[in-house]
Amino acid sequence: MDLRRRNNSHLVIACTLALGILICMPVTVRSFTRGRCFLPPDEGSCGNRLTLRVKYYFDSTNDDCSEFIYFGCGGNDNRFDTFEECENVCIFYGF
Repeated sequence: MDLRRRNNSHLVIACTLALGILICMPVTVRSFTRGRCFLPPDEGSCGNRLTLRVKYYFDSTNDDCSEFIYFGCGGNDNRFDTFEECENVCIFYGF
């Protein structure tokens, strides 16, 4: 059975043992994009006042999304337009 979804996420079964009871449930994982979450923040280059933008990156040390100033070009894929987008791609809440 193909568990790949249209948005390139994957459905996996996650299980945990709580109070001696095994609980399993389907969880959507965006594993194809999570690799970008572990890249270091890169503010890019070619900055001037007209191209500076507030963006968000995933801080894998603190397991949270943080704000940074992006210079408008270059950089890497650990860059998101909103805090919510960063959370949706990089933070796995589990249960």
